[in-house]
Amino acid sequence: MKNRFIWGLGIGLMLPFLAGCPRAGNPTGQGDQASAGSAAPEEAPEAGPQAAREEPGSVRAAKKEWQPGVHRLGAGPFPGTSSVVVVHQRPLLFTRELSQGAEGGGSAEGLIAKLSSILEAGGTDLTRLVRLNVYGASLEDVEAFLSQLPKLLPEGCPPVVTAVVMPHPDPLEKLAIDAIAAVEGEAAAVTVKSVPPRPAHVGPADYSLAPAGNLVFLSGRPEKGETAEAAQASIKGQLALAAELGCGPADVVQLRVFLAKIKDTPTVFDAIRSAFSDRPVPPVSFAFWIASAPVEIEMIACRPKAADNDGEGTGPIRFYNPPDVKPSPNFSRAAVVNSPTLIFTAGFLAREDGDGTRQTRDVFSQLTEALGSAGSDLRHGAKAHYFVSDDDAAKAVDVLRKEYLDPARPPAASKAKVHGLGRPGRSVCIDWISVPGDS
Repeated sequence: MKNRFIWGLGIGLMLPFLAGCPRAGNPTGQGDQASAGSAAPEEAPEAGPQAAREEPGSVRAAKKEWQPGVHRLGAGPFPGTSSVVVVHQRPLLFTRELSQGAEGGGSAEGLIAKLSSILEAGGTDLTRLVRLNVYGASLEDVEAFLSQLPKLLPEGCPPVVTAVVMPHPDPLEKLAIDAIAAVEGEAAAVTVKSVPPRPAHVGPADYSLAPAGNLVFLSGRPEKGETAEAAQASIKGQLALAAELGCGPADVVQLRVFLAKIKDTPTVFDAIRSAFSDRPVPPVSFAFWIASAPVEIEMIACRPKAADNDGEGTGPIRFYNPPDVKPSPNFSRAAVVNSPTLIFTAGFLAREDGDGTRQTRDVFSQLTEALGSAGSDLRHGAKAHYFVSDDDAAKAVDVLRKEYLDPARPPAASKAKVHGLGRPGRSVCIDWISVPGDS
């Protein structure tokens, strides 16, 4: 047990009965039960495959109106998944990382059952699942899980999915997930809870609940040096940046840690736990990358209502870089959302084989088209993840971001070299969180 860094609290939960989402063809815009493929009354023209090749910022999406709830558009890269999920005027629930062996009894069914139990504790269920991140120890593990996913989720409610290959802190674990779901009703402030309740110093919380709108996305913050010191510097730096934007430790809703050495997982979590003092640690996921920096921590927080009156908000999204930091054309240090609508895309993969440049162009093409279908574009990205599996792809992403993105409006972002992606022969995966265009 010494080497098992496990936060699970037991298994054996049964999947509850869940009413499936309405099928495509039902009236659109009907709140949380909107069907797969439902769209707003005003359709945006699709962006063509070459749209993103234009001058940065020249491709603008037509504005769309959404009804409160969850809206699912198009087919994603894996069976039973969506291309885009739009959430309008709904709080969001963020989970910690859940492992299939420790918490799912070794099965995909058990893992989804565990996820279901956490969602229900937070006032929602699998019909409102928005995003599922899948982390497999091997490509075979990822493919096995994804092949079962459609039958494990309610019919007609496909989430967007990002799938990557990376090791787990426990060598016996083959697969882990974390998730985002929408919640019916309202939330007045961020809440961080575990099921059942447990002391703040015992692992991260099972889930957090964030009110609709006012989310703050912080780019990953890499630090060098010994792992313990680097982790402390990263989390303290992120909390300081969040404070500049009106967010305190109690407003943090999720952390993702990119870590080079599996054995350092407990060390990094200790640094995180120390930074939150006696407060519950928000949900945490660990992603293992191939990098010289030992650790990088990214953060999502929620601005309290009082911060809305700081006079700095402009439009549905604001991009922020501290005064002492030179802005990058590839990413902003933070993106501050002032919109009741968030647009989540799948983790897109190239549709055909090719080198890093060809694959990256194809992924950006899919991303542009998907965002356009939901009334957004590359100028309104709040958070981007770029996963690459080789140096050629890593270089292509760095070069092509300058071509596709508006250098004055890049999203908060994290780029990670990982051990593989969710399909053979693919070296680039990009997922995106965006807000609607303001034109």
